Amino acid sequence: MKPNSERPENLLAAGPWRSRFCRRLSGLATAWCFIVLAAPASAQGTVTNRDGGQDARRAGLIALQAGDFAKAGRLLEQAAQGGNAEAQYFLASLYRSGKGFPQDDAKAFAWMSKAAEQGHAGAALNVGRMYLSGRGVAANIERARLWLRKSSDAGNEDARRLLAEVAQSAKKAGSPEAWTT
Repeated sequence: MKPNSERPENLLAAGPWRSRFCRRLSGLATAWCFIVLAAPASAQGTVTNRDGGQDARRAGLIALQAGDFAKAGRLLEQAAQGGNAEAQYFLASLYRSGKGFPQDDAKAFAWMSKAAEQGHAGAALNVGRMYLSGRGVAANIERARLWLRKSSDAGNEDARRLLAEVAQSAKKAGSPEAWTT
């Protein structure tokens, strides 16, 4: 017959592993409570912005990938207002495409500009494109070149190609500005 401490009905009552088991169980219970208490905030589409908007940005990108544009927009706007350049870039894209928000080129340009000013190369490319097309802002070839150059200098090949196309078009039109690009 097994000693009393080794019987299955007494395993929880005895043994050196009991304290480790209880500590692990306590840790799991704490984690579960944290998840349950935090769930309502994330389910409503709000995330605390204590880390520069990283939590809201991540949650917004997950919602964006899932196709929930309204939720993505709310979360990205929260992160964008906190100064997160990537969130500003994606928020501008939502405004430009009219997904999650009514289509608004002026707001798209404003958010895209904020991201570009922080050095986001993709945003700088789009600001240049918006200046070229006059979308959300008055067309301005010089401002377009400035932003395309910034994006190109950051390594964006699309910006480099577009800058070359702008120079080529100006050259064909006989513009003296073609040689300054």
